Parts: sequence; C-alpha cells; structure tokens
Amino acid sequence: MTTGLNRMLDNAEKLDTGVSKKEFEIMAAQKQNRDRRGTCVICGAFGSVTRDHIPPKALFTSPLPSDLLTIPACRKCNGDASGDDEYFRNAICMSTYRGDDRHGIAGSEKAIRSIKRSNTLRKEFTRTAHRVQVVSPRGIIERNGLAFTVDAKRINRVIKRIYRGIYCFETGEILSVSYDIHVDTPESYACCDAETKSLMMSTVLEPLNSIAGKSYAEGHFRYRFARPDTTSAVSVCVMVFYNRLEVLCLADTDETPAPAP
Repeated sequence: MTTGLNRMLDNAEKLDTGVSKKEFEIMAAQKQNRDRRGTCVICGAFGSVTRDHIPPKALFTSPLPSDLLTIPACRKCNGDASGDDEYFRNAICMSTYRGDDRHGIAGSEKAIRSIKRSNTLRKEFTRTAHRVQVVSPRGIIERNGLAFTVDAKRINRVIKRIYRGIYCFETGEILSVSYDIHVDTPESYACCDAETKSLMMSTVLEPLNSIAGKSYAEGHFRYRFARPDTTSAVSVCVMVFYNRLEVLCLADTDETPAPAP
C-alpha cells in the first residue's frame, strides 16, 4: 500500500466517517483485487483476474487450511464455478469418500443443508437414489447404504479446472483451451482388455507412482503430476480428495503449450 493509504488506515478510527480501520483494510484489499490483471489459467483470457482456490475452498470448513493453492482466474470463470464446486462437495460428502475428519463431517452437514434448501438439487439426488450394500476392502458386507447417480459433466468440470491449476503451478505454463483433458479413475482400467491395461500401467500409472506426491489442505488433497519433457503435448496427474477419492487426469493435444506471461 502507498504511504498515504497507510496513513489513512492509521487514522481511520479518528475520522468522522463511520468506517473502522478494519473496514478500510478490507476496502483496500478489495480494490487491489479488482486492479489485479493477468491471464486466466482456466480460459486463457487476459484482463482483470481474481484468485481461485485449488482445490475449491468449498470442500473445506472454517478455519480454512492455510496452504490452499491459488491461481489467477477471470471473474467469469471464478464466479461460474461456484455452483459446480458446491455440487462437487455435495457429491463427495454424501458418499463414503468424505472421510471422518472435520472437513468431511462439516461438508456432509453443508451438503444436507444445501439439498434441503434447493428443490432442484433435492429432486436430482432423490430421483437417482437407491439402496446398496456397503462392502469393506476385505469383501465383507458392513451395512446397507444409499447410493445416487451424479452429474458427471459437473464433476468433471471441477476436476478439469483443478488440473489446469496444477498444470500451471507445476510447469509455469497456461494449458491451452484446445487441450483435451480426460478424467477417469485408476480402478477403471482394471476392467479394460489386457493390452490396454498393460499399456496404462507401464506408461502412466507406474511412472506416476514413482514420483513424490505433493500434499495440501492439511493433507486432504494430494496429487502426483508428470510430463515427459517440456516439449511434450501429453501430461498426466493423479489427485486424491479427502484421502479416499482418487482421480486420474490425462491431457493431450497436437499443440505446444504456450509460456505463461
């Protein structure tokens, strides 16, 4: 901040404005945020940008983890994502992936309130709800549970946005919007034919497992990222949410990534 603004803040409570020093600080921070310009990591447009949290802060409760990653994102990309972020949190926290820590429990409570508040969400979840048997890793039936079908497009939009943030954070480059980002789970390849399964294991999963992972959000978000070299048009990342939900992303294109400004 400028010297003049600092002086104004120091004397804010003495001024007959009805505005406290804390309120001045918030106003100054908001102005700095409005004045920040750069390239949006999500859509690639240059202009006014805000800070978008990776992964979305909607997944966590207060106090928020202090080590969340942030990326520059235009107001449209950041604002348009809030509904998907909430849906993503609801889908995870209404499932067995949520975990039993404070973030998972609070997320489950928020999800229930969110579904009660929104007729659209309530109808969407109840329409596909059905009972299933919850099986332990040892194959033992533990209890009956409730399952539902999620909107894969909304889930994938959140994951792809996170991937773009990780890509920029790891490479210092903006991933072109022309790239295709494929979202899957590592377990899905167990159902592939032997040749595809072997290829994925040797070229993607095994190399990723040899890379040291990075952990954020008090350990509730981890990822491993790999790109063969700086000229490669292919990159891959495994993300883990709440220490339970594992997602695999692979990006490819015929273009060469453009350096971030």
